Order: sequence, then structure tokens, then C-alpha cells
Amino acid sequence: MANKASQQINVELKNNAALSFLPHPNVPHQQSSFSSINNIYLNTYHHLVWSDIITCGRKLSREEFKFSRCQNVTNIFLNGKLVVRENVLLQPLKNDVHLLGQLEGFTHQSTLLFLGDKANTEKISAECYAMLSGIENITFGISALPVNGLIFRILGFKGGCSYLI
Repeated sequence: MANKASQQINVELKNNAALSFLPHPNVPHQQSSFSSINNIYLNTYHHLVWSDIITCGRKLSREEFKFSRCQNVTNIFLNGKLVVRENVLLQPLKNDVHLLGQLEGFTHQSTLLFLGDKANTEKISAECYAMLSGIENITFGISALPVNGLIFRILGFKGGCSYLI
């Protein structure tokens, strides 16, 4: 990946379908440039759990934040209309990822998207907040989506940000 690597995933969920996609973390190598685009098409009745984890790189090979670019874009369409766009872009050779508003000293960043047409998102958010609040060495945020769903962002060390996932 010294030049550039990319992938595109297209998923279509029919009515009354469910999908949980929890892949292994992205581990960018030194000088690599990687981008992915995920397009998810949902119909009226749906249940989706979608996750991304980006690590600092191959830490044991002394390649912590030595990659040039890592970008994950996730687009979620509901009945053909774009309702969520999540864009995570890390360029540690251009921007200090340790600054406030970036990774703030953490080594792993996890995003989890949850959409469910019949889900009680207020209850799920409260329960997850209580659970995550008890975990040391992470920071997190939970936000409501413009449709019935939530987005979770967790910063941690090693596999610590994947507790929810």
C-alpha cells in the first residue's frame, strides 16, 4: 500500500432484514494510504449494526501513526434517500492526531452505527452510556441520528475501544 489502496462495499437490506457488520480493526502500515467507502441501502423495516475501528498502525513494529492517510466513509440510505454520512479521516503525517479534537493521545478510534426502525434508542443510549461510563481508559460519545438510530464514537488504547463492539 505504498501508493494507495481502496475498497468499496455496497450493501442492500430488503424489508425486515438485519445485518451486523463487525470487522477486524484497520491496521494501517507505514506510509500507507487507504480509503474505503461503504454504501448501505435500507428499506422501511430494518436493523443495522455497523462498525469501524482504526488503530494507530503496527505499534510493535514502531509504526505508530506512520501511515499517510486512512479514511472511512459510510453512507446510509433509507428508501433511496441519504440519511447518514460518517466520514473519518486521519492524516497523521499532516495533522497531529494527539491534539484536542483529534485522537487526544488515544491509539484506537471506534465508530459504531446502530439503526433500527422499531428500536427504543433513548433506552439503548442510556444503558450504553451507563455501561461505557464504568470502563477505564476510554472516552466516548453517543449521538442520536436524524433517523431512528445512534452513533457511538469510542477512543481507547489497544482493544479497549472495542468493548461495545
